[in-house]
Amino acid sequence: MSAPASGERPAGGGPVHGGTAHGATTPDGTTGEEATRGATTPDGPAHGGTLREATAGPDQGGPDRDGPTGAPRWVAAGGFAVLTAALVAGWSLGTPNGARWHLLAAYLVQWPAFAVAAAAVRRVPADRAVPWILAGGAALQLLAVLWPPRTTDDFFRYIWDGRVQAAGTDPYRYPPTDARLAGLRDGYLFPGDHPVLNHPGVRTIYPPVAQAYFLLLHYAPGERARPLQLAAALLAVVTSVLLVRLLRRTGGDPRAAVLWAWCPTVVLEAGNDAHVDVLGAFCAVAALTVLAGAHKTGRTQHTGRTRTTAQVGTTGGTRTTGRAGTPGRTPTTGQAGTTGGTRTTGRAGTSGRTPTTGQAGITRGTRTTGRAGTSGRTPTIGRVVAAGGLLGAAVGVKFLPALVAPALARHPRRWLLGAAAAGLLAVAYLPHLLAVGPGVLGFLGGYLGEEQYAGAARYPLLGLLPATAAPALAAVLVAGTALLVARRADPDRPAAGAAAMVGVTFCVVAPEYPWYALLLVALLAAADRPRWLPVAAAAWPAYLVGPLHWSHTATRAAGYGLAAGAVAAVACWRRSGGRRPDPRACWQALTARGRLVRAGSGRP
Repeated sequence: MSAPASGERPAGGGPVHGGTAHGATTPDGTTGEEATRGATTPDGPAHGGTLREATAGPDQGGPDRDGPTGAPRWVAAGGFAVLTAALVAGWSLGTPNGARWHLLAAYLVQWPAFAVAAAAVRRVPADRAVPWILAGGAALQLLAVLWPPRTTDDFFRYIWDGRVQAAGTDPYRYPPTDARLAGLRDGYLFPGDHPVLNHPGVRTIYPPVAQAYFLLLHYAPGERARPLQLAAALLAVVTSVLLVRLLRRTGGDPRAAVLWAWCPTVVLEAGNDAHVDVLGAFCAVAALTVLAGAHKTGRTQHTGRTRTTAQVGTTGGTRTTGRAGTPGRTPTTGQAGTTGGTRTTGRAGTSGRTPTTGQAGITRGTRTTGRAGTSGRTPTIGRVVAAGGLLGAAVGVKFLPALVAPALARHPRRWLLGAAAAGLLAVAYLPHLLAVGPGVLGFLGGYLGEEQYAGAARYPLLGLLPATAAPALAAVLVAGTALLVARRADPDRPAAGAAAMVGVTFCVVAPEYPWYALLLVALLAAADRPRWLPVAAAAWPAYLVGPLHWSHTATRAAGYGLAAGAVAAVACWRRSGGRRPDPRACWQALTARGRLVRAGSGRP
C-alpha cells in the first residue's frame, strides 16, 4: 500500500520524472518495456514485466494500487460498518459465559470485516485515508467505552491496587484478603464480603510502572471502571497517531496504522476491557518513534500509488529520483535501472548516479547502509536516552515488551539504549524494593507455575514431546529467534524484527489471553507486517474454551498451528516472488534458517 513521490508514475505505467516512455530504446537495443519485461531478480524473473517486488510496500507484493479510488472507499466504508455492527453486537450480548456461541459468531464476523476494511482503505490515497483511519479508530474506542468491560475482570485488580497505594500501603505487601486491608473494601470490589477480584489471596503481579498508572487513575474523576476505559481508549488513539508518524519517518506507508486502529483486539481490549497492556504498547511505539526522529531526509511520499524507493530509471538515461526529490541519472538496462537484471537501491542521499545492487540494496550479499527514508545519521544522545526510558517503561508495565530488545541489538548506541531502559526500571522498582524487599516480584513466580511454563501443556505445538523436553525446546526456539533477529534486524527500522520476535514467541508459548497480543499488533502495524495478524487473533478461540466446553490444549494447538501455518505460507510466497513456491525456499522459511529480514529492505 505504498506510493511514489508526488508526480511519479507507477511502475510499468509510463515515464518517471520526465523519463522515456515505453518504446524508447536502451543502449543495448531493447525498448524500456522489453528490458523491464525480461529483467530478472536474484529470485527469478520479474512478475509479468512489472516492478511489483521492487516497488511494493512491505507485505504488499501484489498489483499496483493506482486506478479509481471510489470503489475502495465504498468497500472500506462497508467493511467498517460491518465491523462496527459486529462489535456492538458482541458487547450487547453480554459476558462470554452468557453469550457463548453468539459471541463467537460476533468475533467470526469482526475479523473478516476488519480485514476487508483495512485492505480497502489502504487503496485510498494517503492524504484521504490517514484522517479516516485515525477518526475511525477514535470512534471505535469511544464506542467501546459505552459498555462495561465484557470479557475480563482484571480491571477490578487495577482499581484495588490504586486504592491500596492511595492509602499509603505498598501494593506488593499484602494480598487483598489480608485483614489489615479490611478498611479499604467496599461493596463494589467485595460485594457481600466476597471479592470479585481474580486471585484475591495473592499479592499483585503488575510491575511498578503499571502500579503508577493505577495510582494516577485512582484520582481521576468517574465511576468505577470508566476512568480506566477512557484512559485505555485515549492511549490506543494516541498510539495510532504515533504509528502514522513512525511510518512516515521510516519511509513506510502511514496507512498501515489501520492494522492497529481498526483491529478488533485493540478495540475490545483497550476501550472496552481497559487492559493495561495498551500502555506497554504505547510506550514501545513511542520509543521506536523517538529513535526514528533523527531520520528527517529521504522520506518517501505516499499518494495512493505504488512506492518507488527502488523504482529508478526504467530505460537508459532516464531521469530518476535516488531519493524523494533528488534528481539523478541511473545506469541503463534491466529492471528499475539495473545492470544484468539487478535492482538499484534508490537509497537516501544519492544525487549522482545510483549504484546497482543485487537486491534492494545488496551487492553480492552485503547490505548497504542507507535506504529511502533514512538520513544515515546516528540519533542524538538525548533521543537515545528518551527512547531507552520509554522501552524501560514498557517493560515496567508488563515484561513482554522486553522481547523488543533483540531487534535493537545492532543499533549504534545500543549500550546507551539498554542503560537508559535499565535505569528507568531500577528507579521504578527502588521504592518498592526498599519497602518490601524480594516481595516486589509479587505473584510472578506463582503465575509462571499456574500457567505451566515448566510443563509440555504450555507449548501445544510441541505437545508430542516429553514434558521435560518441551520447555527446553521452546527455550531454544525463542533464544534462536532472538539471535537471528539480533543479527539480521535493520537498526533503522527495528519494528520488523521486533514483530517477528514477538510473533514467534507467541507461536511457541501460545498465550490464551487476547490482550497480550496488543504489543504484537502495535509492532506489526509499525513494521507494516499484516502477515502476523493471524497470530494476534489466535488467542480468541482459546479464551472462549470455558464457555464453549472445548479442549483447552487442543484449541490452542489448532489456533496457533493455523496461525503459524499462515505466516509460513506468506513467507514461502514472499521468498518465491509470488510464483509457485520453491520447496527449498519454503523449507528455509519453515525451519527459520531463511533470512528474518530481507536484505537491505528490512522485510522479514
